[in-house]
Amino acid sequence: MQQLLEQDATGKILDRAASEILTELMVPFPSTESLLNLTGQRMGHFQILEKLGAGGMGVVYKAIDTRLNRPVALKFLPPRLSHDADLKRRLTDEARAASALDHPNIVVIHDISEIDGELFIAMAFHDGAMLQTKIAQRLPVREALQIARQVASGLARAHRKRHFSPRH
Repeated sequence: MQQLLEQDATGKILDRAASEILTELMVPFPSTESLLNLTGQRMGHFQILEKLGAGGMGVVYKAIDTRLNRPVALKFLPPRLSHDADLKRRLTDEARAASALDHPNIVVIHDISEIDGELFIAMAFHDGAMLQTKIAQRLPVREALQIARQVASGLARAHRKRHFSPRH
């Protein structure tokens, strides 16, 4: 990355929108209307406020943890996948792996629960624009590189934890 920046003596690469560069890499999300809608419902001690987004492997909601009176994000499997035992195991493994990490660029996992057959992860909620939205609004490459550094830092931490874990 540093070499790319050094080769761009004019600085013009940093003025281009990230959306121009990343458009071909974006994976389209399914229509959120066709997915689970739990807005307004209660799942255990979580009161669901609004749907934040959806992708191929999950639907994410903003909710209130009524026990601790704090906002959380809840990630559910999409309805078409919610009865797949292997995917439920993978979601549980994802929650366990993330909960074992302590890094500013890795989300904090609070809980994993299953209520009425719906498995979900409760995690820290961070207010702000979604990355997909920022990219669609012509995210400058300089900002995209900043985000990429943060992602890489979190991934490096996860890799070190996995590599040095006594289970591996």
